[in-house]
Amino acid sequence: MELRVRGRVRRAASTALALAIVVATVGVAGPAHAQVDGQACTLCAGGEFFPVTPTRVFDTRNGTGGRNVALPFGQSADVAVTNVAGVPATGVLAVALNVTVDAPSQPGFLTVSPSGAGVPVASNLNFTPGNPVANFVVVGVGGNGAVTVTPGPPVPNASTAVIVDVVGYYAMAPGCGRCHRRACSTRATEPVACRARSATTPPSTSNCAASAASRTAGRSPP
Repeated sequence: MELRVRGRVRRAASTALALAIVVATVGVAGPAHAQVDGQACTLCAGGEFFPVTPTRVFDTRNGTGGRNVALPFGQSADVAVTNVAGVPATGVLAVALNVTVDAPSQPGFLTVSPSGAGVPVASNLNFTPGNPVANFVVVGVGGNGAVTVTPGPPVPNASTAVIVDVVGYYAMAPGCGRCHRRACSTRATEPVACRARSATTPPSTSNCAASAASRTAGRSPP
């Protein structure tokens, strides 16, 4: 009889210990609340890449783009890259270019930068005299829809032909498709009607902004 009682006590103690370990490890289940940044829609500003048919928009050898003489080292030239070659006139964040120098008279480098932003201390390609060199460049677009090309360093009697081809651009996707939105919530402080949404149709840009504003106000977006 005594042995049976001791066995039951040991089993009860083991069960209690196991339960304590599980509670300490997992914790007590409670209501889970997803945290959504009210400004999550600003992620849309990153844009998406849109390829275009490669098109030459600047060539100092034949006047394409408005200049038909080699570009002196230290001198800049603006190259229009929007509203041309399939690139929209507005809403473009950056362009993808194939940039080439041809027949440089001196060793040097070429810098491509957003128009109006100043020439940074950086190079997008480096070259030696007489040799054509090309490189792929992604660069932001200036407010005038152009980029600036500048060969360097600024030394006298040095120049090079510069060629620019547009191969694509970055812009905000139609409909703000990368925004994070709360599709459904049953909390009283943040009611969002639980309704079916298309997995393939992104919300509009205005809806993204409305979603962020309504979350702040604790109301459901229209």
